[in-house]
Amino acid sequence: MLIFSVVLQLIFLEGVLSLDNAAVLGAMASRLPDDRPVPLPDFLHFLQPLTDKLLGGQETAVLRIGLLFAYLGRGLLLFAAEWIRQSVLLTSLGAAYLIWLGVRNLLPSSEDSETHASLTSKIPPSFWWMVLQVEVIDLVFSLDNVVAAVSLSSDFWVVALGVAIGILLMRFAAGVFAHLVKKEPILETAAYLIIVALGAELLLTDFTNFTLAAWQKLIISTAIIAACLVYARVSSTERVKESPNQDI
Repeated sequence: MLIFSVVLQLIFLEGVLSLDNAAVLGAMASRLPDDRPVPLPDFLHFLQPLTDKLLGGQETAVLRIGLLFAYLGRGLLLFAAEWIRQSVLLTSLGAAYLIWLGVRNLLPSSEDSETHASLTSKIPPSFWWMVLQVEVIDLVFSLDNVVAAVSLSSDFWVVALGVAIGILLMRFAAGVFAHLVKKEPILETAAYLIIVALGAELLLTDFTNFTLAAWQKLIISTAIIAACLVYARVSSTERVKESPNQDI
């Protein structure tokens, strides 16, 4: 009964800590077309029918490939949890990467915004480059998840089971978020704001005594998403109000 309780706690903890992870991965996956097959090198084209069947389109495939590597990555991180806990350099590098990635995607391009938007909407990002980014982000996001998980139980298999189920739920949530981003594009901005917030929190934890509990991180991520949705609604309303005046 105690083991069952610990596993439930781990699943809940993974779910709470992975909300921001699911939002970010979903936003990134949504940029890939789901009506295009996974691109394979010429010498592997004979595998195309198999990959189309197993992985689906690019948007679905990046999350399925991400699921496989998430299990491999989390497994390695669980074995190295104590070292990760004490490695300021590792978490600082991960935090710096998250902040760089978030800021890079939030800052406007030097090109004309409308031209840039039209081009990027027609030219999807490289599939395998997106896979690499998803895996790196997942590993960085997993640092605090793994350290928190091993603090709940000393039995490796119990921790592994809870984390494994949590990863599966998180990937499902990422797929749902990818679908929502297509309906509410502002959610992609929210995802990159969450990335910056997490990177800043990791740096503060490394160099000060500042720490956030899991429920506090959940509130911050939820607040960012809610604020972006409100901003999108207000901006849309303002544009509707201004359009009749412009017609006149």
